[in-house]
Amino acid sequence: MKSYVVLAPPPARKAGVPDALRFLFVKDGFSWPALFFPFLWMLSRRLFLAAALYIVLAAALVALSDILGPPALAALVALRLGLGFLGNDMRRHFLARRGYVEIGSATGVSRDEAEIRFFMNRRDDEPDAATPIARPPAAPGPVIGLFPSAEAAR
Repeated sequence: MKSYVVLAPPPARKAGVPDALRFLFVKDGFSWPALFFPFLWMLSRRLFLAAALYIVLAAALVALSDILGPPALAALVALRLGLGFLGNDMRRHFLARRGYVEIGSATGVSRDEAEIRFFMNRRDDEPDAATPIARPPAAPGPVIGLFPSAEAAR
Protein backbone atom coordinates (compact mmCIF):
# COMPACT_ATOMS: atom_id res chain seq x y z
CA MET A 1 0.00 0.00 0.00
CA LYS A 2 1.24 3.44 -0.88
CA SER A 3 0.60 6.47 1.27
CA TYR A 4 -0.16 9.92 -0.08
CA VAL A 5 -0.24 13.37 1.47
CA VAL A 6 -3.33 15.35 0.47
CA LEU A 7 -2.78 19.04 -0.28
CA ALA A 8 -5.55 21.59 -0.69
CA PRO A 9 -4.95 24.44 -3.13
CA PRO A 10 -5.15 28.09 -2.18
CA PRO A 11 -8.65 29.55 -2.53
CA ALA A 12 -9.73 29.86 -6.16
CA ARG A 13 -9.49 33.33 -7.64
CA LYS A 14 -12.28 32.66 -10.08
CA ALA A 15 -15.37 30.52 -9.92
CA GLY A 16 -15.55 27.35 -11.90
CA VAL A 17 -13.68 24.35 -10.59
CA PRO A 18 -14.52 23.40 -6.99
CA ASP A 19 -11.51 23.21 -4.69
CA ALA A 20 -12.12 19.51 -3.98
CA LEU A 21 -11.37 18.72 -7.63
CA ARG A 22 -8.06 20.56 -7.37
CA PHE A 23 -6.67 18.55 -4.42
CA LEU A 24 -3.22 17.09 -5.00
CA PHE A 25 -2.19 13.65 -3.81
CA VAL A 26 1.60 13.56 -3.46
CA LYS A 27 3.13 10.15 -2.86
CA ASP A 28 5.04 9.75 0.37
CA GLY A 29 8.28 7.85 -0.16
CA PHE A 30 10.85 7.11 -2.82
CA SER A 31 10.40 8.61 -6.28
CA TRP A 32 11.73 6.36 -9.04
CA PRO A 33 11.20 8.92 -11.83
CA ALA A 34 13.21 11.47 -9.83
CA LEU A 35 16.07 8.96 -9.65
CA PHE A 36 16.17 7.95 -13.31
CA PHE A 37 14.96 11.15 -15.04
CA PRO A 38 15.57 13.96 -12.53
CA PHE A 39 15.49 16.92 -14.90
CA LEU A 40 12.36 15.78 -16.75
CA TRP A 41 10.67 14.85 -13.47
CA MET A 42 11.33 18.34 -12.04
CA LEU A 43 10.03 20.04 -15.17
CA SER A 44 6.88 17.90 -15.21
CA ARG A 45 6.25 18.82 -11.55
CA ARG A 46 6.86 22.55 -12.22
CA LEU A 47 9.98 22.66 -10.03
CA PHE A 48 11.80 25.05 -12.36
CA LEU A 49 14.20 26.55 -9.81
CA ALA A 50 15.19 23.10 -8.55
CA ALA A 51 15.69 21.92 -12.15
CA ALA A 52 17.98 24.86 -12.90
CA LEU A 53 20.00 24.20 -9.73
CA TYR A 54 20.22 20.52 -10.61
CA ILE A 55 21.56 21.28 -14.09
CA VAL A 56 24.20 23.65 -12.70
CA LEU A 57 25.27 21.20 -9.99
CA ALA A 58 25.30 18.16 -12.30
CA ALA A 59 27.27 20.06 -14.96
CA ALA A 60 29.80 21.15 -12.32
CA LEU A 61 30.18 17.57 -11.08
CA VAL A 62 30.62 16.23 -14.62
CA ALA A 63 33.25 18.92 -15.32
CA LEU A 64 35.02 18.05 -12.08
CA SER A 65 35.01 14.37 -12.96
CA ASP A 66 37.93 14.97 -15.35
CA ILE A 67 39.96 16.45 -12.50
CA LEU A 68 38.78 14.46 -9.49
CA GLY A 69 37.72 11.24 -11.15
CA PRO A 70 35.55 8.77 -9.22
CA PRO A 71 34.73 11.03 -6.22
CA ALA A 72 32.94 13.51 -8.49
CA LEU A 73 30.97 10.73 -10.15
CA ALA A 74 30.12 9.31 -6.72
CA ALA A 75 28.82 12.76 -5.74
CA LEU A 76 26.65 12.80 -8.88
CA VAL A 77 25.23 9.38 -7.98
CA ALA A 78 24.61 10.62 -4.41
CA LEU A 79 22.82 13.69 -5.81
CA ARG A 80 20.51 11.50 -7.87
CA LEU A 81 19.87 9.15 -4.96
CA GLY A 82 19.08 12.16 -2.77
CA LEU A 83 16.56 13.33 -5.37
CA GLY A 84 14.98 9.89 -5.34
CA PHE A 85 14.62 9.88 -1.56
CA LEU A 86 13.70 13.56 -1.10
CA GLY A 87 12.00 14.40 -4.40
CA ASN A 88 8.42 14.16 -3.14
CA ASP A 89 9.31 16.08 0.02
CA MET A 90 10.83 18.81 -2.14
CA ARG A 91 7.65 18.91 -4.22
CA ARG A 92 5.49 19.29 -1.09
CA HIS A 93 7.76 22.08 0.13
CA PHE A 94 7.44 24.03 -3.13
CA LEU A 95 3.67 23.48 -3.18
CA ALA A 96 3.43 24.82 0.39
CA ARG A 97 5.30 27.92 -0.73
CA ARG A 98 2.66 28.39 -3.45
CA GLY A 99 -0.12 28.33 -0.85
CA TYR A 100 -1.14 24.67 -0.76
CA VAL A 101 -2.10 23.37 2.68
CA GLU A 102 -1.72 19.81 3.93
CA ILE A 103 -5.16 18.57 4.99
CA GLY A 104 -4.66 14.87 5.49
CA SER A 105 -3.30 11.62 4.18
CA ALA A 106 -4.64 8.64 2.28
CA THR A 107 -3.47 5.12 1.52
CA GLY A 108 -4.20 2.75 -1.30
CA VAL A 109 -2.73 0.35 -3.80
CA SER A 110 -2.92 3.09 -6.43
CA ARG A 111 -3.52 6.83 -6.37
CA ASP A 112 -7.08 6.31 -7.58
CA GLU A 113 -7.85 4.00 -4.67
CA ALA A 114 -6.27 6.48 -2.23
CA GLU A 115 -8.45 9.27 -3.63
CA ILE A 116 -11.58 7.14 -3.26
CA ARG A 117 -10.69 6.23 0.32
CA PHE A 118 -9.92 9.85 1.20
CA PHE A 119 -13.21 11.22 -0.14
CA MET A 120 -15.26 8.32 1.29
CA ASN A 121 -13.91 8.99 4.80
CA ARG A 122 -14.27 12.74 4.52
CA ARG A 123 -17.05 14.46 6.43
CA ASP A 124 -19.47 16.67 4.51
CA ASP A 125 -18.97 19.63 6.87
CA GLU A 126 -15.20 19.82 6.31
CA PRO A 127 -14.14 22.85 4.28
CA ASP A 128 -12.51 22.23 0.90
CA ALA A 129 -9.42 24.27 1.74
CA ALA A 130 -7.98 25.42 4.99
CA THR A 131 -7.98 29.16 5.48
CA PRO A 132 -4.54 30.64 5.97
CA ILE A 133 -3.65 31.62 9.51
CA ALA A 134 -3.15 35.34 9.96
CA ARG A 135 -0.11 36.52 11.87
CA PRO A 136 -0.72 38.23 15.20
CA PRO A 137 0.07 41.96 15.24
CA ALA A 138 3.65 42.83 16.03
CA ALA A 139 4.63 44.43 19.33
CA PRO A 140 4.64 48.25 19.17
CA GLY A 141 8.29 48.68 20.18
CA PRO A 142 11.49 46.77 20.56
CA VAL A 143 11.16 43.60 22.59
CA ILE A 144 13.75 42.86 25.23
CA GLY A 145 13.50 39.45 26.83
CA LEU A 146 11.32 36.49 26.00
CA PHE A 147 7.86 38.03 26.33
CA PRO A 148 6.60 40.63 23.83
CA SER A 149 4.19 42.35 26.20
CA ALA A 150 5.31 45.18 28.46
CA GLU A 151 5.96 44.37 32.09
CA ALA A 152 3.50 45.60 34.70
CA ALA A 153 4.65 48.34 37.02
CA ARG A 154 6.26 47.03 40.22
